Amino acid sequence: MDKQQSPANAKEIKKTAKEMENLAKKAEKMAKSGKCAEAAEIYQEAARLAESINDKRAVDFCLEEVQCNLKLGKDFNVGWAYKSAAFYSFSFSDLNNTISFANKAIDYFTHAGSLYAIQWCYNLMGQAAEKMGDYNLAIKNYKKSLDIEYSEEIEKRIHDIARIAPHLSISHTCESNVVKEGEKVKMTLTLRNDTKETLSDIRILGVKANVLENVASMKPGESRALSYMITPSENAKPLYAKVEWKNARGERMESEIEPPRMCVIPNIDVRPYLREKLEVGKKSYFVVSVSNNSRQPIGDVNLVMNFPVEIKVDPVSGYEIDKINPGEEKGFVFKILPTVTGKTVLKPTVSFHDLCGRNFIKDMEPFVLEESLKQATTIADSDGQASKENMDKLNYTQKFRRFLQNFMHPKEISEHEYVKMKAGFRSAIKGYTLKGTNIKTVSSHVLEECRDFAPVAGHEFDNERLYLFSGESSDGDTYLLTCVLREEDGLVHVAFKLYSSKDEELENLAEKIADIVKYTVIAMSLATEIQKIEVSETINIIDSIVQRSKIGEKIRKKDKNVDIKDSIVQRTDL
Repeated sequence: MDKQQSPANAKEIKKTAKEMENLAKKAEKMAKSGKCAEAAEIYQEAARLAESINDKRAVDFCLEEVQCNLKLGKDFNVGWAYKSAAFYSFSFSDLNNTISFANKAIDYFTHAGSLYAIQWCYNLMGQAAEKMGDYNLAIKNYKKSLDIEYSEEIEKRIHDIARIAPHLSISHTCESNVVKEGEKVKMTLTLRNDTKETLSDIRILGVKANVLENVASMKPGESRALSYMITPSENAKPLYAKVEWKNARGERMESEIEPPRMCVIPNIDVRPYLREKLEVGKKSYFVVSVSNNSRQPIGDVNLVMNFPVEIKVDPVSGYEIDKINPGEEKGFVFKILPTVTGKTVLKPTVSFHDLCGRNFIKDMEPFVLEESLKQATTIADSDGQASKENMDKLNYTQKFRRFLQNFMHPKEISEHEYVKMKAGFRSAIKGYTLKGTNIKTVSSHVLEECRDFAPVAGHEFDNERLYLFSGESSDGDTYLLTCVLREEDGLVHVAFKLYSSKDEELENLAEKIADIVKYTVIAMSLATEIQKIEVSETINIIDSIVQRSKIGEKIRKKDKNVDIKDSIVQRTDL
């Protein structure tokens, strides 16, 4: 058969190659702009096209897809991209990379709990090892596949390989698959003679090719177990690396000892504490300290902790830390104000990523806050305490805050859905102006106090903020909430617009939500309210900030059913 390509085939290949190049450029551009999910999908398609024309860049595109999914923190997608890289490497007869990429895929599939995908990788590694002539490694991987799910085909393959090249069976295990960095763990190496002949002069070598153990001989069916302890770290290496032996014909054989699979959890210490003793009406600082005691940096450190409504919170540092280096300690800092006496139990949870992009979650023991029985008197805000008048107002809003907590639950919707739903809803508007604070402080309290709603979108400028929220009542009714902030001349204008299909109590609900934020800001800072904003002025503020944020602009281009007259740009019915 003529191996030369026909003109038609050559033309088709050229067309596919051009399409592949365009996809690769598009994916690279999207990845640089932060659109990692879209970029990953395009890289996947580019890899498929590359493999169809025998272009080895298929593997490179898969590895770019890996990087995109690592940034998104999606373990299963990372594993799938590595699996694809392994598959394409196998089709190009790059067997070493087939095994390497399949091993990496298994790490991420293990985190994602996908046993089927793990089994697929073991089978692929078995095929690659078989093609390389490493029959012992092939049998080992096929057996791991059988441990997940029995397959008559795989079992037959193991028996066929064993007849071709009988090998010493090697098992290297760890007493725990998940270990904390710095803690000692027991490793066990088990050798078993599964052949029908006596094996002799068995040597166990270390990572430096030095002989660590000698076994004179092993009869058919005989086994030998050796144990040792290691202190795992991200770069820790096992003690044993290779086994050598002689078969019945005196031929010297050898096999690499695969290190046990273990997930090494970075050694992270999380410690919550109070800087000062708590008193009702007095502000204090609550800190959740995170110490990185491991040898690698950790990133995307997030704190999850719900403060009860009886404690007013100002998240000074926020709930995220980008990176904590080895030996470094950083903290999540909150200014808190107890409004009632008694014990409060907090349950901090910290999540983070290691160097490989694997996600870990550390749950802490409950931390108990206990306020002093001393009741606050009228003390100036500058002394770090709230005045009695402001405390009374704050306590009044807490009754409604508890009601809202039971009445409203977050409802996840898209910005597109938000714009479409608000068109048929009724609305209520509330606004006021605060002095002695700043837009950053007010923003933090808006986000904290509106946590019974799900955040839909947020748009921030130098002196303006727009936040969209969505919630669902215990009766199943949808509520949409828009909050806008504007800072000018030392004043912060705050405006709320609440939407619902129900008109009943909508005005009262909007007023109480606005009051909760207002009195929290006043109690937690030097702020004072200087005026109520008229409805018309409130609408103007909302209009201008929504317009600046261009909410719904792309949606209107795609959905011609959105009536321009009712759009948020002209009527701000958002």
